[in-house]
Amino acid sequence: MNFKNKKYRWIISAIALIVIRIVLGFFPQVVETLYSRGLFLGIRWLIDNTTARLPFPMLYVMVTILGFLLIKKSYEWSKLYQKRALNTEAILLPIANFLSITIILFLTLWGFNYARQPLEKQLNLNIQTLDLKQIIKETKWATNEINLARNKIPNADTNALTIDFLPLNLEDTMRQLLVNVLKQHNYPTVGNMRGRLIYPKGFLMRLGASGIYLPWIGEGQVDGALTPAQLPFVMAHELAHGYGFGDEGSCNFWGYLACLASENPMIRYAGKLAYWRYIAAEYKYYQPEIYEVFRAENLSRGVFNDLDDMYTNSDKYPPIIPFQNQAYDTYLKFQGVEEGIESYSRMVLLVRAWKK
Repeated sequence: MNFKNKKYRWIISAIALIVIRIVLGFFPQVVETLYSRGLFLGIRWLIDNTTARLPFPMLYVMVTILGFLLIKKSYEWSKLYQKRALNTEAILLPIANFLSITIILFLTLWGFNYARQPLEKQLNLNIQTLDLKQIIKETKWATNEINLARNKIPNADTNALTIDFLPLNLEDTMRQLLVNVLKQHNYPTVGNMRGRLIYPKGFLMRLGASGIYLPWIGEGQVDGALTPAQLPFVMAHELAHGYGFGDEGSCNFWGYLACLASENPMIRYAGKLAYWRYIAAEYKYYQPEIYEVFRAENLSRGVFNDLDDMYTNSDKYPPIIPFQNQAYDTYLKFQGVEEGIESYSRMVLLVRAWKK
């Protein structure tokens, strides 16, 4: 490869930016100051005052553009093939350039946030791992919390909760709750971050995600198929990504605090239920049989039905991409998240430290 050739400029630029990202990973305070609380705020403001004002998700636009580019390039390749001019470089170079531009935009528009100062350091949280005894104790506490929270929802019976218990504009509600919480903890909240509901139902779930933040369009996406008891927390989680947090555990933490800050009993319950699911999963991992007995004896009928509604709904949209968990785990570790996909459950440690 002749690196002086302009046709390789995107590849060279992407490699250079990756090297810069790796180096800056050793200087999180620099990233926090210059990017997360500097350049990124300008990017956030620009997106939220342009494309974010559109009445439809930019995801649809992005998919359309990608489809058009794929058709266009396939047509060009077919023409070259007919002329017997199609070679390895003609195929691989456009692909490499496209991937390079994708990486450049990813890092520039949002990706450097993975290297920012850890949340627990900025909030002075003392993170401590839990032994089995502490996991059981925390699960019991969380179980009592969700039972009480469920009982405080006005006019709710033991059937699975419906969308009627949530505010009409959940996106605006969860954004304001999250913004208030971030401001209380001295984080900037420039812009008007969007959390779009995506249809058809199950589109994201079949890709292995209930929600996703896409840096290239600067919007959070939440699957429209999620149950009402899931929506508030997932919405807040994706909004937190948009305000500059890459780590999944951190976004879970902010989602939990945003839900707890609400005066709506249903939203508060949704946040507590999300937390319970993470700590209960830890309990189940170590003592599955004992956990099942505990679950059956201690969950209220209303909570049990909400969980059953989630699992039944999830079964309607099984993932269609093989090994997506392994791929995402690799991606997170490459971004410097040592726990990989397990970082989601790091929320438990953050919340427990925050409570103390």
